Amino acid sequence: MTTLDDQQQAVVEAPLAPLLVVAGAGTGKTRTLTHRVCHWVDKGLDPERALLVTFTQRAARDMSERIQTLHATGPRPWVGTFHHIAARLLRDYAHQFNYGADFQIMDYGRCQRLMNVVLDRSPARPPNLTATHLLRAYSLTVNADKSLADLVRQKRLLPGVDLDLIDSIYIDYLVMKIEHNCMDFDDLLLYLNQLLSKDSAFHDDICSRFDALFVDEYQDVNPLQVSIVDALVDAHKRLTVVGDDKQSIYGFRGSDVGAILNFEDRYPNAQILNLTNNYRSTPQIIGLANQSISNNPNQRPLDLNSIRGDGPTPIVKDFSNSAEQARFVCEEIKRLNEYGVPFSEQAVLYRTHAQAREIELALGEFGIPYTLRSGRRLFERPHIRPLFDLLSFIETESTALENAAILEVFEGIGPISSQEILAQVKRFDSIQHWLQHGPELADVRTRLKEPISRVHSRLRHVFESLNLPLFDCLMEIRKTVLEPWVRRSFDDADLRLVDLDDCIKMAIDFVQPRDFLEALTLASDTAQRDQGVVLSTVHRAKGLEWATVFIVGLADSSFPLLGMERGIDMAEERRLFYVALTRCQRWLYLCHAWQEHKNGSILAPSRFLREIGGAEYYSDAKHHTGEGI
Repeated sequence: MTTLDDQQQAVVEAPLAPLLVVAGAGTGKTRTLTHRVCHWVDKGLDPERALLVTFTQRAARDMSERIQTLHATGPRPWVGTFHHIAARLLRDYAHQFNYGADFQIMDYGRCQRLMNVVLDRSPARPPNLTATHLLRAYSLTVNADKSLADLVRQKRLLPGVDLDLIDSIYIDYLVMKIEHNCMDFDDLLLYLNQLLSKDSAFHDDICSRFDALFVDEYQDVNPLQVSIVDALVDAHKRLTVVGDDKQSIYGFRGSDVGAILNFEDRYPNAQILNLTNNYRSTPQIIGLANQSISNNPNQRPLDLNSIRGDGPTPIVKDFSNSAEQARFVCEEIKRLNEYGVPFSEQAVLYRTHAQAREIELALGEFGIPYTLRSGRRLFERPHIRPLFDLLSFIETESTALENAAILEVFEGIGPISSQEILAQVKRFDSIQHWLQHGPELADVRTRLKEPISRVHSRLRHVFESLNLPLFDCLMEIRKTVLEPWVRRSFDDADLRLVDLDDCIKMAIDFVQPRDFLEALTLASDTAQRDQGVVLSTVHRAKGLEWATVFIVGLADSSFPLLGMERGIDMAEERRLFYVALTRCQRWLYLCHAWQEHKNGSILAPSRFLREIGGAEYYSDAKHHTGEGI
C-alpha cells in the first residue's frame, strides 16, 4: 500500500474538529493518523503545539519515525504514551504534590517492594493480604475512577478486609513515595488529571500548550485518561481519536469500551469515519473474524473487507491432549518452514502464559528456535533487575528498607548485613558521605566486617564510575558486581549475561542515569527482534502480525476464561479472540485439546469455535499446504 485509499484520505482531510475514526484491524490506522497530523501541519498547525498520544512506546516510536519521514526537517509534535506525556508535564509542577522535579518513576517490582515495607510496618496486617492485591486494587480505584468500596463489591477484590485499614495502608504508601521522591504509573495520570481540573490554577497553563490533540488506540482508554483528554481540548475541541471497539481488551486494568461507544454523548457534533479495508489478512480469515465478533452485543457496526486475494481456509483441529496439540503445532511449523515460511513469520498465541509450557518444551525437542513474548519483560527478569536497582539506589541515594535486598547481590551479604549498611548510610545522611568516610566497623559483628568492607569498596568504585559515560558506568557495574553474582546464582549464566549486555547497549543513547531509568520504566513493550517462532499471549500480540498463527488452548474455561465471580467479561473475551484471529495474514490454525494432560479433566471446545459457523468458514483438513508462498 503506497498511497492512501479513499477512506484514509477522507480521514486525513477531515476538519480539525471532534473526529472519531473507527479503524478495524489491519486498516492502516497508524499510517492514516500520522498523515493527518502532517496534513494539518502543512495547513498551518504549529507542530510543537500538536500532541499525539498512544499506548505503547513501540507505537510512539513508529509514529515519530513516520512523521520524520513525511517532514524530514523542522520542529516535531509531542509524541508519547499517556504516562510519558504526563511525566514530561509533571516535571514543571511536581512541587505542587510535595515532589521534586527530579522525581523517579517506579516500575511494578519497586512498587511491590515499597508496599511490602508498608505492610511489614502495619500491626494489623491480615495474613492473606499481599502487595499484589493492594497494588491491583489501588490501580483500579485510580484508573477506573471508582471508590475502593465499589471495586471490592463489583470485582470481589480484597474480600473480607477492613477498608479503613486499607485506606491507612494506602496513606502510608503515599507518604513513603513522597519521602523517597518516587511516583508510580498511577500517580502520573492522577496528578496530571488534578492539575487539569477546572478549578485548578494550572488548568489554563497546561491546556494552552496544545492546539490539537490526536489519540491512537482510543478503545483502550480508562476513565482517568478520558478525563485528561477531555480537559486538554475543552477550549478548542480539536480532537481526533482513532480506535476499534472490537479490539478493546484491557477492561481488567480499568479501560472502558464505553468511551468509544458513547463518544457522541460527550462530543455531539463529532464526525464519525470508518476504516474497513483490511490489508493484512485473507478474505477467509476476515470472514471468520467478522462472523465471530458478530456475536457481541453493543458494538459499532463495522465489517472488515479484505483487500488481499483468496487464501487457504482456516483449519480447526481437535487433539486428545495438550501434548498431542504441541507436537502437531511443531510439526506444522517445521513443514511450513520447509515450504519457505520463516520461523520468525510464525506465532503461537494463547490466552494465559501457563498455556505456553507444553509448546515451549515441544519446540525445544524439535529444535525449533523461538522467542517468548509472554511472561516477564526483559527488564523484570531476575538477572536483569539488579542492574537498574543498583543504578537507582546510587543515583537517588535512597535508604529505604526496600533497598536492602538490592545489596544482597554482593557476595557474603544477607538480610542482617544489608540492614546494617543501610543504617550506616542513613547515619551519614547519604551514600556519598558513607563511601567517603565509612564504613563504621567498631560495633559491627566480626563476621560482618569483611563483607561490609568489600561492599563499601565495590560501591565506591561504582560511585566513581558515574563520572564516566553512562554505557561505561553500566559496564563497570556489570564487571565488578553483577557478573560474579550471576555466575554464583544461575546455571545458565552465560546466556543471562548476554541478556544483560543487550540491556546495557540500550544506554548508548543516554547521558543521564535518570533519563535511562525513566525510559526503561515507561517502556511497556521494549523493542526486541524476534528470533524464531513467537510464543505470546494474545494481549502481548496486539498490534503485531505473522504469516502463520496457531491459536491453542481453545477450550471453555481456558479461552474464554469463565467466571463472573472473577470479573470475567464474555464480550471482552470474544474481542480478545477477534484480536487473535486478526493477527494472522494467511495460514491460521485453531486448536482444541480435550485434556490438558492424559489424566486431566475433559475440556469442552471453546464456545468461540461453536460460534464461527460451518464449513464455509473453516476446514478440518490435516494441514495447510505451502500454497501462496
